[in-house]
Amino acid sequence: MIPYNSKSEIKAVKVAMPSLSYELKNDNSINEVTEHIGKSGSIDNINAVVQAIYKILMTERYKYLIYSSDYGIDLKQVYGKPLYMVIAMLPPLIEEALLIDDRIKKVSDFNFTKLSKTDLKVTFVAETIYGTAPITWNYTKEVNYNV
Repeated sequence: MIPYNSKSEIKAVKVAMPSLSYELKNDNSINEVTEHIGKSGSIDNINAVVQAIYKILMTERYKYLIYSSDYGIDLKQVYGKPLYMVIAMLPPLIEEALLIDDRIKKVSDFNFTKLSKTDLKVTFVAETIYGTAPITWNYTKEVNYNV
């Protein structure tokens, strides 16, 4: 039998985790964002959230077992679709992927620029608990869009 003490109560308290993270230097888009931070090797607050945004956008959802099924972006839905459909489908996919992170409150103001048959420049604003951050992401397909 397990002893029971009626006077003791267990209270669960939700504590926000710190945003301190290692600074990534593997991708040019991340280098441009974190270049001004310094050589400390770590970043915090809005810079850490911006880095997390790029990492989420670079990770295909469900592809890597190391990540939970909530992490990353599900781009399989847009493969083979015409460009106008890709542009219509990307904002909700990006929003779904990013709002999993509790530091990101809202994503808005999406703009799209076609760079080539396989490259699409996506810009938007991410509103975080630390402030707003403009995000520029180059979406590249390995096959041509159906135009």
